[in-house]
Amino acid sequence: MDGEEAGPGQGRLNDISKREEINQLEEVFRRFQKNINGVWNKRGIHISRTNVILLNRLQTEGPQKISALAEHLCITSGAVTGISDKLIEAGLAERSRSAEDRRIVYLGITEKGREILVELKERRQTLLNDLFGDIPQEDIQHLIELFRHLSDKAEKLTGE
Repeated sequence: MDGEEAGPGQGRLNDISKREEINQLEEVFRRFQKNINGVWNKRGIHISRTNVILLNRLQTEGPQKISALAEHLCITSGAVTGISDKLIEAGLAERSRSAEDRRIVYLGITEKGREILVELKERRQTLLNDLFGDIPQEDIQHLIELFRHLSDKAEKLTGE
């Protein structure tokens, strides 16, 4: 692969066995995600990844406008409003108005939201240790390289 030029049809999913392997990879990855969600739920963690990403953003960047959060999460403002309503109801986030322009509404994280993130970080670390603790370092490095390569390709395809 390294240093070789791809000829016509090379690197494409024209080969049936390669297509089957890619389909298997997709299925294994989907199963992995499903099982991770199951482990999270079994361990009493009932908060979505999107909610965690949003709370992390609020903690690191401070209060944000809904539109900025929507752009960061790559979802609609309406979806962020629905998520924020649930986070507010749970006491993890709060709305505030801009002092300069009362029409502008910000979403911020509460102390309870910060505490949840600390707890989740600890639980996440335990889960990662359980999952990857017995995998050799070179295999983990290879996974990182593969996912970085795939992420770079996906970014190019989306024009980002």
